[in-house]
Amino acid sequence: MVLRIEFQDGECFWGGCSSNGTKNPYTKDSEYSADYRISTSNQTAPLFLSNFGRYVWSEKPFKVDIANGVMTLEGEDIISVNAGTCLKDAYLAAMNAHFPFDGKRLPDVFFKTAQYNTWMEFTYFPTQEGVLEYARNIVKHGFVPGILIIDEGWHGRYGDWRFDEQRFPDPKKMVDELHKLGFKVMLWVVPLVCPDGLFFMEHTFKYFPTSHKDAANLLLRNAENDVALVRWWNGFSAIVDLRKECDRNFLDAQLQALMDDYGIDGFKFDGGNVSMYHSSNMVNGTPRPDMMPTN
Repeated sequence: MVLRIEFQDGECFWGGCSSNGTKNPYTKDSEYSADYRISTSNQTAPLFLSNFGRYVWSEKPFKVDIANGVMTLEGEDIISVNAGTCLKDAYLAAMNAHFPFDGKRLPDVFFKTAQYNTWMEFTYFPTQEGVLEYARNIVKHGFVPGILIIDEGWHGRYGDWRFDEQRFPDPKKMVDELHKLGFKVMLWVVPLVCPDGLFFMEHTFKYFPTSHKDAANLLLRNAENDVALVRWWNGFSAIVDLRKECDRNFLDAQLQALMDDYGIDGFKFDGGNVSMYHSSNMVNGTPRPDMMPTN
């Protein structure tokens, strides 16, 4: 379907993907085009909010074009709602209708002090001793400990959600010390899986002796039911298909094990944006029908 919305004099819309945040707000003089169905940043919402109290929403990604004082949206089940007279009215109406507050709130530690990240110190190459030295120096120099994110490189190959034993010989001991220093510990996680080796075989090949119970269905598949390979910024990988319950349960089990075994407090989720799942991004086989473009 196609929905056309004319800007009123003085009206502004905010929304879309975070990487285009500097282009906000959009007005009748703006020119903007993006297809959230195939290419976005990591943070995108199918939502636009107006300071005149109206909002645009869809349960699925859509294409948006803004030109000549008109916002044109193309997709499925897009709605435009007149909810009030101001931005607050628009947001509260959209929230109550589509993503109501469940009563849970982020822990205070997210706001009381800085969030520290090993990427700035080590990029792809953190080590146990390096992380501990980094944390000790934060405290030594008078900074208040808070959330410490151990970013990319703590793990083995992508999709093996366990600590690299060479870089992190005793991760439980490390996490315990970080807790004593006053830090909450989070790990960087992507839904990508290296498509070879023992870990991959154990979890995706049903005839392998120790295969996961859902081995025939895990991960994004092509029309031939082979594991699909997708491009991402670190190469080519299989990807957890979070539309499927078995994949959600599988990833949840890997993360729960990290919390149970090492005392990890939470996770920084990266990657997995919609463009990675799009048929145009697959590099092997024929896409499944539900992966085909909907233009």
